[in-house]
Amino acid sequence: PAFAFGEGLSYTTFEYGEPTVTNVPEPRIGETDTVHAEITLTNTGDRKGTEVVQLYIGDIVILQLDGRELKAFQRVELEPGESETVAFDIPVSDCTIVDSEANRIVEPGEFEVLIGHSSRREDLKRTTFTVA
Repeated sequence: PAFAFGEGLSYTTFEYGEPTVTNVPEPRIGETDTVHAEITLTNTGDRKGTEVVQLYIGDIVILQLDGRELKAFQRVELEPGESETVAFDIPVSDCTIVDSEANRIVEPGEFEVLIGHSSRREDLKRTTFTVA
């Protein structure tokens, strides 16, 4: 394809900070918990603009094809020079894989949170959390 999923043109530019998982002192959570991820988005251009911030979750151990799924997105409108913290709450129960018997399960292990403006891996900022 000529463009990655979510990739589009804009009259301004945006910069993404580094994502964080902020709901736990150390990034280990349980199957019934919720992952709270945040990232700072800044309009670095000269015009007002709208950005669609995408959040992907990937199981680091089970890397099927690309190993990530779109779990959430938010449309954010910013004035030139304005920044905003974009927050997502993703239930760990949404971080499932399909086992050999076609059941969706959450496996313990390390997961990655990828946030950015398109599905292209180089457009995504990364952090991790561990399901205990």
